[in-house]
Amino acid sequence: MITIRPLPLDELLAAGVAQLLEVHWREIALYQDRVRLDVDYDRYRELDAAGRLLCLAAFDCDRLIGYAAWILTFHLHYRQCLMGANDVIFVLPEYRSRSTAGVRLIRESERYLKQLEVHRIIMHVKPAKDWTAILTRMGYEQEEIIMGKYIGAEDRSDVIEEQAMAPSRSVEHAS
Repeated sequence: MITIRPLPLDELLAAGVAQLLEVHWREIALYQDRVRLDVDYDRYRELDAAGRLLCLAAFDCDRLIGYAAWILTFHLHYRQCLMGANDVIFVLPEYRSRSTAGVRLIRESERYLKQLEVHRIIMHVKPAKDWTAILTRMGYEQEEIIMGKYIGAEDRSDVIEEQAMAPSRSVEHAS
């Protein structure tokens, strides 16, 4: 039996979300040859501690089969509007066609976000795994199209490690 429930981040990690994140990344991430999966769990913990992260987990008995993570933030242009921005949502491929786990994960997310007095939900969908038809049937509308372009170096892990060790500093603007 599939159940869906909210979990604090550390409980989601203990349930094995890191392994599912790897599967998810391999399925949909762009630029895999240039940007490795390197989740910043400390920043997620900060959001969780501040009450700005909602995580839901889908289980088949005791097996983690899916997850959704939402960042809660007030919109910069409409500061009275609390947004639930979907960070990630994933259900193992073998559960997509033989169950309603994905739709239930979205519905449960909506229910919990509503309890948190979220005004708007934002979902993002990769064109390579386009499931906008499901969202449309659930009442979602296309609001924007986001374009991206990779302009970085091949591997920045050495710089990231150096920055983690260095004192905090602000970003300097190029002129």
